[in-house]
Amino acid sequence: MLGPAHVLAVAALMAGTSGCALLDLLLGGSAFNPDEPFPFPSAEATFTTGTAKIELEGETIVLDQLKSGGTVTDQLGTSATWTNGEGWYLTFSGYPDVGFGAESGFLSLNRIVDGQHWVTYDPTRCVTTTDHANQTGIQGTAICRGLEWSDYFATLSGLGTPQEIEGEPAFDADITFEAH
Repeated sequence: MLGPAHVLAVAALMAGTSGCALLDLLLGGSAFNPDEPFPFPSAEATFTTGTAKIELEGETIVLDQLKSGGTVTDQLGTSATWTNGEGWYLTFSGYPDVGFGAESGFLSLNRIVDGQHWVTYDPTRCVTTTDHANQTGIQGTAICRGLEWSDYFATLSGLGTPQEIEGEPAFDADITFEAH
């Protein structure tokens, strides 16, 4: 049974030790050192060119610029953003193959309209097929149904629920994307 001195010592230790450091101490490890940089994995591949096409009910939007380069890492997956310089953006975020034979991922459409930032907020509305996302490039397709535009800042800021853009109906899109 613990005596008052033991309880006091444990309380003092807990008061002077933060959560992660306490857990490390209790498990026999060393505490996290905030002065040491987090070791981000380096990219296995970076791509500078590519295109994406968005087919919207009779209209084709071509995104012919790859922004910020497409990258592939074995630990963080794939990331690429395409634009056309006219306010349209498509971002693919992929997750590394975890034993199912293919990388999975999701798409996000963004649009700048009259100084407003619109976003499609529900990634489950798109079924994305990634043909490949490796050192040779990124290539895939998506079939999206029932997408809705919402205000980016209200939707993704965590300050509230998605605010749909008034007067903008739900829409379908068929998307292809590639980066080299």
